[in-house]
Amino acid sequence: MVRQLLLRGMLAGVLAGLLAFGFAKIFGEPQVDHAIAFEDQMDKAKAQGTAGTMSMSGGMSMSNAGAPEPELVSRAVQAGLGLFTGVVVYGAAFGGLLPWSSPMPTDGSERSPRVRPQPCSQALPSSPWSSCPI
Repeated sequence: MVRQLLLRGMLAGVLAGLLAFGFAKIFGEPQVDHAIAFEDQMDKAKAQGTAGTMSMSGGMSMSNAGAPEPELVSRAVQAGLGLFTGVVVYGAAFGGLLPWSSPMPTDGSERSPRVRPQPCSQALPSSPWSSCPI
């Protein structure tokens, strides 16, 4: 019974992770791309604005603003495989934890608790949203 609850919870978490990935890919990634483009424009403007000025270190700038950083993981991998892996694994982990939060008899008896498990398990994922003032 415990194994079945765990597997069902993890499967529900994976499905929720797939939905979250689709939402993040459609609505979140364009905003991240806009933010990265804006940051690049600000860096270019800062480099052009400070190119003619001298610094206190004998004309040498102490910052690495002009030097490009090595890219360890490409943006395409971050937005695709990285986002997918992170969201689905997170969903599976929390989906596996969800059955443990529902009221179940712990002594091995077949007594049903006062609160039915199904409504409680359906209400728990939405509880953070219901506690936030709008």
